[in-house]
Amino acid sequence: MICADQNSPTVSIVVATYNRSELAVRTVRSALDQSLKNLEVVVSDDASPDRTVERLREIRDPRLRLHVQAQNTGVWKNWSTALGMARGKYVVFLGDDDQLSPGFAQILAQHLDQLPSVGAVFSTLDLVGENNYLLERLPAPFSEGEVRPGQDVARALLAGRLYLGSAMFRRLEAVDGWNQSANDGLVADWGLMLRLALQPSFRASASPAATYFKTTHGGQLGCTRGGEVLRSLSELCSRLAREVQDPSFRRVLRRRSAFERIGYARHQAGLGDLSGCRKSLATAVVTDPFLPFAWSQLLQAYFWPTRLTRPPRKQ
Repeated sequence: MICADQNSPTVSIVVATYNRSELAVRTVRSALDQSLKNLEVVVSDDASPDRTVERLREIRDPRLRLHVQAQNTGVWKNWSTALGMARGKYVVFLGDDDQLSPGFAQILAQHLDQLPSVGAVFSTLDLVGENNYLLERLPAPFSEGEVRPGQDVARALLAGRLYLGSAMFRRLEAVDGWNQSANDGLVADWGLMLRLALQPSFRASASPAATYFKTTHGGQLGCTRGGEVLRSLSELCSRLAREVQDPSFRRVLRRRSAFERIGYARHQAGLGDLSGCRKSLATAVVTDPFLPFAWSQLLQAYFWPTRLTRPPRKQ
């Protein structure tokens, strides 16, 4: 049973926000409306010029802790501030435009209490529009209560079946992983999950009964800075491939690195940077010489460059 001691929260739900006055209020309320009451909601605002701070200060709840940056620090430094303020035994990373099902914290915290060898528990992930209509449901990656090795988590992440917010972590492990991922830039969330998952002792579980609602819209990093995200993810996978000991998983990371580099090359082609596109495709070929798609894209960059601006066929 989870004891309700406000001075020692079981769960910290951390939120980094910027310029999301309406969505951030909805997000924070979904965190405060959890069935588990022994929690804190830590929000770090990155010097928003809109009414985000004003609206959040209207929420009267002692479990809400709001920090306002003196000046804009950037998304990942803002996340670091929020995480650094957390005091709970467990931690959830909640996007400032996302929501949690009412039992999310209770269900996942109980799993971590009952499974001391497990470092993270994942939920069902629903991709929704801004009006909460369901776009796609990604089931929890594992069966209820099943304990799986970290590489299974990494494979699910690379396959697009996981998201940082759809997990609850043991806070101290998450802080250590986050600090290691500080230089991963726009993909620090991927860096955290991959580094934890690639530790030999890391184990994870899941509970389909809890749901994380991820809102998709045009203001997200993947839309506003999509090219940089692709390049950063390619570089991250390439770095980690040099660190892992398992040859089979090293190949998995190198292949993902090559695919992300191809995506970045196509982005460059769309901007008219054909020289940069060719260099990126050459990097993809070097990264994974056994990937036919990389070779075909490189040939197209020299002989049929206009094809690279079309949507790629599904591989």
